Amino acid sequence: MLPESSIKKKFLPLVFLLIFLFIKPSEGNEPENFNPGNSNQESLNENDSPDRFIFGISYFNALRKKRNAFEGRLEYRSSFTLLNVKPFTGITFNSAGAFYGMAGFYSDIPLGNNLIFTPSFAAGYFNKGMGLDLAYELEFRTLFEISYTFQNNSMIGFSFYHISNGNLGRSNPGAESFSFIYSVPIN
Repeated sequence: MLPESSIKKKFLPLVFLLIFLFIKPSEGNEPENFNPGNSNQESLNENDSPDRFIFGISYFNALRKKRNAFEGRLEYRSSFTLLNVKPFTGITFNSAGAFYGMAGFYSDIPLGNNLIFTPSFAAGYFNKGMGLDLAYELEFRTLFEISYTFQNNSMIGFSFYHISNGNLGRSNPGAESFSFIYSVPIN
């Protein structure tokens, strides 16, 4: 029998995927003027959100007292939608020389009053540099983000993510990061 913590680590990505596929935004809670291509639009259609670049500054391994680092993040989020999810790709790099190149899926869920909740899941290559050893080169990232959308469709927000190897490596230390993000729509 697997320990309870191992079961949680193995099934968390599955639960996260189910959230993406089956939870849709409710009608009437969408932020105004979300689509930069149509200034007369009154509400967000989840299929009309623009492609965007995300710039982030993070504190890596934030829940531990050792092996912390400052981190930069750049992501490209596509507006292409399939089954309520959209693809993205990105890279993070930190002050300890580590970097993580990733690709995955995200979903923008309007919360009303121009707030957007964005969960995402990614897989990618991690190189530790001189920093924290995550015990495997293939790492998975789950992220939760809350953003405020301005009238010009730029966004600011905060995110929290967990990165781990899903028990594929010799150990699974994982790491968490808190981020401040700025998002720019691509016209």
